[in-house]
Amino acid sequence: MFGLMRKSRHEKICSNLHSHIKHYGEINRKHGSEIEEMKKQLVLENRRATYWKLKFLEPDKEPVILGSEEEIKYIKA
Repeated sequence: MFGLMRKSRHEKICSNLHSHIKHYGEINRKHGSEIEEMKKQLVLENRRATYWKLKFLEPDKEPVILGSEEEIKYIKA
């Protein structure tokens, strides 16, 4: 009538939700560092693509690259 549920059903649903939250929290902790590393690599690849596009469009000019020495070497290679 009022949409009430039994206590046992409520506890079962809450237990299930807490289990899912715990599971996804563990996955996030496990793969979080890998995801961040992949994001950094994606940014670097986008910068590399932009460098080579500019180099192709204006071959007589050298595009400016900001970053560490290793990143600059990778972008220009």
